[in-house]
Amino acid sequence: MIDHHDRRHDAEWAAAQLERGQTLAKLSAGGRQQQLAEAIGCYEAALQVYTREAHPREWACAQKGLGDALVQLAAGERAANLRRAIGCYEAALQVYTREAYPCEWAQLQHNLGVAYSQLPGGKERGEQLRRAIAHYKAALSVFRGERFVRQRMVTLQNLGNAWCDLPRGERRRNLERAIACYKAALRLCQRQEHPLEWARLQNNLGTAYVGLPGIDRRWRLERALACYEAALQIYTHATHPYEWATVQQNRGNAYLQLPGQPRRTAIERAIMCYQAALRVFRRDAFPEEWARLQNNLGIAYAELASLADEHERRAHLERALMCLQAALEIRTPETAPLDWAATQLNLGNVYRSLPGRKRQEYLARAIDCYRAALRVYSRAAHPAEWALAQSNLGNAYADSLGPARSTFLQRAITAYRAALQVYRPETFPHEWARVQYNLGLALHQLAERQTGLLHQAMRCYQAALRVWTREDSPEEWARLQRALGDAWSALREGNRYRNLRRAMDCYTAALEVYRPDSSPTLWAATLQALGRAYRRLPARGRQRQAALRQALACYDQALQVVTRETLPFEWAQLQFERGKAYSQLGRDARAGRGYLEQARNCYRAALRVFYRLQMDRQAAAVDQALHRLWQAQALQFRPQQPPRRS
Repeated sequence: MIDHHDRRHDAEWAAAQLERGQTLAKLSAGGRQQQLAEAIGCYEAALQVYTREAHPREWACAQKGLGDALVQLAAGERAANLRRAIGCYEAALQVYTREAYPCEWAQLQHNLGVAYSQLPGGKERGEQLRRAIAHYKAALSVFRGERFVRQRMVTLQNLGNAWCDLPRGERRRNLERAIACYKAALRLCQRQEHPLEWARLQNNLGTAYVGLPGIDRRWRLERALACYEAALQIYTHATHPYEWATVQQNRGNAYLQLPGQPRRTAIERAIMCYQAALRVFRRDAFPEEWARLQNNLGIAYAELASLADEHERRAHLERALMCLQAALEIRTPETAPLDWAATQLNLGNVYRSLPGRKRQEYLARAIDCYRAALRVYSRAAHPAEWALAQSNLGNAYADSLGPARSTFLQRAITAYRAALQVYRPETFPHEWARVQYNLGLALHQLAERQTGLLHQAMRCYQAALRVWTREDSPEEWARLQRALGDAWSALREGNRYRNLRRAMDCYTAALEVYRPDSSPTLWAATLQALGRAYRRLPARGRQRQAALRQALACYDQALQVVTRETLPFEWAQLQFERGKAYSQLGRDARAGRGYLEQARNCYRAALRVFYRLQMDRQAAAVDQALHRLWQAQALQFRPQQPPRRS
């Protein structure tokens, strides 16, 4: 038996400690964290004996083992453990050089990448990930050939994860690099030999496709869904419940973003995926995952509400509220401030969408939610989220009505302009265009109360057209054309005839995209606006009558979609405008009594619906038009008196 009278100088004792630490670190059963803590104690004990000068290889081995155990240790302060692990790896590299120990050097480079990737940090996060990327690339310069297939596969996967997580820089380029890494790793990973790694790579590849901006959205989301389906061939609810639920949640996210038709089916599939994941992610076992699913379900039900009729819409929005409020039972500003702020944003969006007589109350709640999110999101630390909250706050103010309408619009304009401090056409082109459009709408509406703002609104619309082109964003382009048409119609400065002709050109352009089969409501509303422009066109004689007949043709086309049963308010508005056109036609003495009779019939039809809908202001306007029509008829058809003789 060896007498360990002075353990600090006992090499055999140190070797035993090193071996025991390595054995404990490899154990996977039992109390894993306790075993790691004991392994750390063994490595620290060995390092009391081993020095770089006397025992360089053993010292470097103990440093590496200590770093590995610290990276995996959950107890204590995570950031401190990881920084200490980084110090251990860098110490080991003083011995394990690339020239003398290429394999050990490459493994240490990989492990440094893992430590930097996991290191938490706010503003420093980007720099930490860039360091991780550099270390992974260094490891890959050695991990080549048949000998290092598995090490190269794992390093490529981790490098892909780092590119995905990188918060700054060119987002599309970073994700393209991640996708290239995952695909390269999959070429090395045989499904039969490494099924779990293969499934993990499929899941990560799908997530990278979901986040990839700038290319065909439907194509990349379909690729992502194919990756998730592949992962679910390995991950099952019975064998790998946590991983299965994670992929189901990711699959739901992809379905929720899937554009095109049938949109409703995609949203319903997303909801099914989230509900499947809830079979594993229960509130008592996985509270954070449960809260994330509740948040995503809230988003999905809100999206579903946008496609439903009035009755279903409210039911879906109420379900969305329940889900989001449930998520806030777990997500609090103290425990998870960023998640709490994200859910506040979503809750604000749902309140802003709620219809009914309490609309102003719901909008006030939405404003409170956006303001709450802005207490967490700052422009310096979270610029994109801050800009989104400002944009949504502007939308809520812009929707608010009442005596303070001008104040609300001014606050909306302030919020939109704040968002544009972050949203630039170079970095956030679509977000920038959307805020420009909304800012234009707010300026346009405020122009009814303050002169000089309509030109600013038109500049906003024209700026957004730099991003929303007909080829790349046809629906948004058409929306901008419609808004520009409304602005030209409202412009009183300059040549009125020319302004209305420009408006008509814009409406006609929008109708190249809006079709009765694909966008019936928008098609009808744009036709109605085009008819209104024709009706207001300043002209005389036959040119005037031709313009009014064109207006009636537009209104009649719109009535193919807008029916009294499905859209009663819009139908009544169309009847009111038809009545105006017939009334103007009937003012011509040569036109005859028929046009005025048709005008009266249109007014009466509109009046019956407005009374039924309790639209007092609209009903009063129609009643006044009927009174003017009666006066016009009385003047037009008054019997002529014979001339008096002197």
